[in-house]
Amino acid sequence: VSQSRYKWSVNGLFWRKLSPQLSIQSRVLASAFTFQHLPTTYGWAMCQDVKWDLGALAFSARLGYFHTDDYDNRQYVYESDVMYAYSFPAYNGVGWRYYFNLSYHLHKHLTLWLRWSRTDLFNTSTYGSGLDEIAVPHRSELKLIVTGKQIGRAHV
Repeated sequence: VSQSRYKWSVNGLFWRKLSPQLSIQSRVLASAFTFQHLPTTYGWAMCQDVKWDLGALAFSARLGYFHTDDYDNRQYVYESDVMYAYSFPAYNGVGWRYYFNLSYHLHKHLTLWLRWSRTDLFNTSTYGSGLDEIAVPHRSELKLIVTGKQIGRAHV
């Protein structure tokens, strides 16, 4: 039994440094998926990022809109995250995805990292599936990390 399946995708990126402290990035993604004799499905996403670095204080944010016909056309977009973490969510369905990152060097040996993200879906009344499903069409996440450097030498 032969199963014909085709997928194509395209990704466009525009990046511009507006000043030594401020930069913006725009991204567009699109894909199509065909399986055997079924109709072709499509998906796309657009994201706008801003990064602002003032030395001790740095801020980044994204606003993204996505529209996919089904899970076969989910759009994966890398996101900035807190130190020692990463985020590469699948944008699936129809909705908005946004996040805010903040890092602040409180002291030369102490840094605070904060991230808040949220996904809002418009084409469903739930979020997730199976044991991960919640009865609202949105999900938020909050991360807080405080890192420190050892001062001096430890004595044993």
